[in-house]
Amino acid sequence: MKSTIKQILTVIAIILVIICLFYIVFNFVILGGVYIEGDKKITEYQFHHLQITFISACVTTLALIVALLKDEIKSLWSSANISIESKFPKILNEKKTNTQVVQAEYYYVALNICNLGSLPALQCSIILTELYFKNATGQETPLDISSAQEIPWTGKNLPQIAIHAGGTKSEVTILQIKPSDVSSSGVEQNTSAELFIGGLNISNLISTPTKKIDCKAIFVIYSQQTKPKKYILEITWDGSWHNRLQEMLEQSVKIKDYL
Repeated sequence: MKSTIKQILTVIAIILVIICLFYIVFNFVILGGVYIEGDKKITEYQFHHLQITFISACVTTLALIVALLKDEIKSLWSSANISIESKFPKILNEKKTNTQVVQAEYYYVALNICNLGSLPALQCSIILTELYFKNATGQETPLDISSAQEIPWTGKNLPQIAIHAGGTKSEVTILQIKPSDVSSSGVEQNTSAELFIGGLNISNLISTPTKKIDCKAIFVIYSQQTKPKKYILEITWDGSWHNRLQEMLEQSVKIKDYL
C-alpha cells in the first residue's frame, strides 16, 4: 500500500514539474519579447490567441507522451512483482523413502517463486545461465552448460507457467543429490551419489574427475511482465552420501544462496 501511494505521488510530482516547465517556457521564452497594445507589437486578441495555441500544443504533447508511455505509467501501480525464496530454512531438504527404515531417497533444493504484484506473471520460467567450478585454490572455471534447458515446475511438469497475483507461489527444484549405487547392505560408505544442478549432471561437465565438488550456479527467472531476476547458489560437497539430512549437512554438504 505504501509503495503504491509513493508511486502515485511520484507521477503527480512529475506532472507538476512538466506543467511548471511549460509555464516557464511560455512566459520567459515565447512571451519574452512580446508586448500588448501599448507598444503596438500585437493586439490583445493576438496575445490570447498565442496563449491558446501554446496551451493546445502543450496538451497535445502531454497526450502523446501518455500514449507512448501508458504501459510504463500503468506499471507504476499495477504490475507483476516476482520474489524468490528458498522453500526450506536449511536450503537443502530430503525426500524420504516409503520403507520401514526412514532414510533419504534423494536430497534437493527447491525455490518458491512468489508473485506479490497485482497482475499475473505470464510465461514465467527459470533456467541455469552460468555455472562455475572452483578448484582447490578457489579459482572459478566456467563450465559448458549449453545443453541447459528451462527447468520444469514442480507438480506441473511445464517449462513455462503463469503465476497469479496476490502472493501466489509456485515451486521449482533446481538441485538434486541422488544415489547412483544404493548398497544392499545399507552401509553408507558403499553408496555413491551424483549431483544435478539445473537438470545437468555435474560430473559429466567437469573435465578432471574429482570426488569433491565446489560450484557456484546462477539461475535467472524470466517473466513476460517483469525484469529478469537472478538467484545464486553455492554448494560444496565432498561427494559422500549419508542416509539422513542432518548427517549430510553436518559432514558433507555446505550450501549458501544469494538473491
